[in-house]
Amino acid sequence: SIWGASAPPIPYTTNHKGQGPTWANSLFEDNAEFGLGMLLGVDAIRDTLATQVKAALDNAPDVPLDAGLSACLSDWLANKEQGEGTRERAEKVVTLLASQTPGKNPHTDSIYAHRDYLAKHSHWIFGGDGWAYDIGW
Repeated sequence: SIWGASAPPIPYTTNHKGQGPTWANSLFEDNAEFGLGMLLGVDAIRDTLATQVKAALDNAPDVPLDAGLSACLSDWLANKEQGEGTRERAEKVVTLLASQTPGKNPHTDSIYAHRDYLAKHSHWIFGGDGWAYDIGW
């Protein structure tokens, strides 16, 4: 296999917040499709999350949001695809959501349940000659 791919000596780790790389290594030559599928899956979850954020903001008259939470959710929505500052925005939203009473607002409950997807993920897909289809297949 390739460097860093075999357990247990995988050289990747997380920081004190549990943040770090997610590693997958396919034995087969399908890592391009696998990587694209992972990207599309995360994008779909984040799109659903954006729908929940919009619903929480739109339903604010019926289920009032704290002004700080409303501002943070609006900021997150406006900058959803921006990598710069994504962790800071996500941490602010999570902190404010954690102080909410569970069950009071189904939209904020759903956002909190998917809090790992508030920060924009970076996807790196590496491949070799096999998935470039240049080895005579």
